[in-house]
Amino acid sequence: EDLPVVLCGAAGAGVMAAVGAGLAWIARAAVIAGEWSGGWSSSLGDVLGTSFGTAVWLRLAGGAALALGAWRLARSDRYQRPGPAYAGSALSALGALGLMGAYLFDGHTVVKGNRIVTAVADMVHVGAAAVWLGGVAMLAVVLWHRVRQDRPLSVVELGLRFSVVATAALVVVGLAGVALAVIVLDDLSDLFSTDWGRILVAKVALVLVAAVGGAYNHRVAVPQLAATPDDVDLLARFRKVVTFEAVALVGVIVATALLMGAEV
Repeated sequence: EDLPVVLCGAAGAGVMAAVGAGLAWIARAAVIAGEWSGGWSSSLGDVLGTSFGTAVWLRLAGGAALALGAWRLARSDRYQRPGPAYAGSALSALGALGLMGAYLFDGHTVVKGNRIVTAVADMVHVGAAAVWLGGVAMLAVVLWHRVRQDRPLSVVELGLRFSVVATAALVVVGLAGVALAVIVLDDLSDLFSTDWGRILVAKVALVLVAAVGGAYNHRVAVPQLAATPDDVDLLARFRKVVTFEAVALVGVIVATALLMGAEV
């Protein structure tokens, strides 16, 4: 019963990525033209000839492939058709690779440090963050979906399984993030003297808030629920903490977007 909800979330993420790429394309064209009307002029074509244009194409194609793959997976699950399921999985995987590959051609990857090293660190950072954030978001959605349908939450099983994935993803996010900070920042004082550094500090603070929420559920809530799985108050607390964690991670996304264009 949960799979259609998760696939809908994946498809929606793909659509948002593609729409965001299209808006970024128009905005960059307007910057090139020097006015917003330039977003609908020949400047659109000029953008595609740049490194940023390659990133736009990868995000447009990646988002569309992710959305289409999730839709095909939903249909294959509904009609029990294995062929479309394999095709949907492949499309979704290619879409995810396209979205991550866009970071090879955009942001600080093209201006800071060794391009290959920066690009690999960036892609690893983004990929691990997507696993963590996407997992937390879908965990919250599934829990609320089960509440609305008055179904058992199975919190212990969900929490234990996801905590393993989330912990590994968080470690990778941290290591890759530190590597990127070392590459981008010229001096430790830049953390507080530059826009990029200050936004990074805010982003790290939000990550820590989300991590504390996840650690609480893993160390406190899940063991308590294992002992008393039908405790209504504990179930509600677990669900609220997961939702709070997801909201904090949305803030991380916003901070990451601001970092893309901030001055170092």
